[in-house]
Amino acid sequence: MQAAEILDAAPDARIILILGDKDTGKTTCTTNLANECLRRGHSVGIIDTDIGQSDIGPPTTIGVGIVESRLDTLRNAALQHLYFVGATSPKGHLLPMIVGTQKMLAKATARGLQKILIDTTGLVSGQLGRVLKQHKIDLVNPDLILCLQRAAECEHILAPYAHFETPRILRCSPDPHCRSKTPADRQQYRHNQFRQYFAHAREIECSLNDIGLFGTRLFSGRPASPDTLTHSLQQITGETRADFPANSHSPGSPNTPNIFWAERLNRELLLITAKKLSCQLFLKLKNTHQGIDYIHNVTLDEFQNLLVGVLDESRECRSLGLLRSIDFPARKATLLTPAPRQAIAGLTFSRHHLSL
Repeated sequence: MQAAEILDAAPDARIILILGDKDTGKTTCTTNLANECLRRGHSVGIIDTDIGQSDIGPPTTIGVGIVESRLDTLRNAALQHLYFVGATSPKGHLLPMIVGTQKMLAKATARGLQKILIDTTGLVSGQLGRVLKQHKIDLVNPDLILCLQRAAECEHILAPYAHFETPRILRCSPDPHCRSKTPADRQQYRHNQFRQYFAHAREIECSLNDIGLFGTRLFSGRPASPDTLTHSLQQITGETRADFPANSHSPGSPNTPNIFWAERLNRELLLITAKKLSCQLFLKLKNTHQGIDYIHNVTLDEFQNLLVGVLDESRECRSLGLLRSIDFPARKATLLTPAPRQAIAGLTFSRHHLSL
């Protein structure tokens, strides 16, 4: 079905959600629809929720783009807004996927756009795909769902909506010439997108005392003494200070890792160490500190080359950043980002590490 036929079938549809498995041509279809909407004189916005193969905005984000002229590719849409999910797959990140899509839709509708197209990920199989897509449909409440499917792979998602007037559902066969991408192709595309995005970024130092930190426990509790906790570990293992290397940045002794930072979060304890505590040491340390229900042990390398979302004073994602290192006692971070230092009001931590 051609873009013109789709729009003729649902001329009043403002919000159109494109649904389908991977390699069904959703992005090409979205591009063609955007061009046809523009040709008909409509103002057009596109919400790119495909966080792994992003065209509007870098990978790990949901982006809103405005169509200002005919598109050769979705990447030609003018980026207006970003929401940082912090992952390249929806798995394990369903909530930020759904919240981000709704927030970006609110941005698009506030602009008074006549047509809003939502390009989605290819996760449609199993309970995970069903939960993600049905909750997304419930939140964005599209006027039209355009489903690209080879057989009936999306019917377990669409079946309940057959009993309601809205949303309207159009089913189309994928373009037979649609090229399949291997996992290696997808990974290389993401790598190229990240390299291009950070090509003109620079390293800056920012004080973490002056900005909000999301997606992490770090600096949300009361500082605890690393020396006191290290002493507790030494008592447990029977080691002495002489057993430790003189370098304060060393991982510690074979049995007792150095503690670089510690803080108490109510009945929880956060420990930053060079290497993970052994399970036995972990349990003994917990038992020697009354009032501690759980110990979160994070290693230094988990804060190195960590992808973060850079937030402005409105808590909107302005850009991405790559966390290089943290000086925990000074609460300062070294960050690679295209954003100017004065524009950084917050950081959203992810679990995604990036090597450029």
